[in-house]
Amino acid sequence: MCFHNFALISDTHGVPATIQQALDEFKRYEVDLIVHCGDIVDPNVIKYFNDYKTEFVFGNGDFCRPALISAIESIGGNYHEVSGSVEWHGNRVFFTHGHVEKALKEAVSGDEWDLVCYGHLHKRKIRQYGDTLILNPGSLGEGSFCIVGDDLSVSFFGPDGAAGSFFPDEFYELDDIEELFVRSNDF
Repeated sequence: MCFHNFALISDTHGVPATIQQALDEFKRYEVDLIVHCGDIVDPNVIKYFNDYKTEFVFGNGDFCRPALISAIESIGGNYHEVSGSVEWHGNRVFFTHGHVEKALKEAVSGDEWDLVCYGHLHKRKIRQYGDTLILNPGSLGEGSFCIVGDDLSVSFFGPDGAAGSFFPDEFYELDDIEELFVRSNDF
């Protein structure tokens, strides 16, 4: 059986040192896709993702959209405004920054997605709502990101390395959608 991994990142805020550390893990885990949930901030960091198929969504800190769009297009990446989606190895993945709460709430409360990803809070979250897995990787600018397997297993990484791994039978059930907007780590 061949396993595939994708990297979920958000809130890079133009910090190249943490991006390079994450790229080392991406190479080690052989990721075949990067999903960036917004707040890229600095167009100069886009070049770091040149070797990967990368999907970007804009966040509330992405003020220089024309420069960001130009940089994303220069590496062959895809960009989306408030939200985007991708079909990845049989999984339907929705992603948004999270600052437009309505988009996140609608994605979570529907049954269209296997995985809903968001950022904005700078806090790691993992929840299950019905059959939908909900992930926030934390802020890559602060050293946090996660890698998702095609079986929807999740490995979180923090500034000091691996912070935890979860498998589909271990996900926390989401009791209230408002809980997604609380600024606290799950673990």
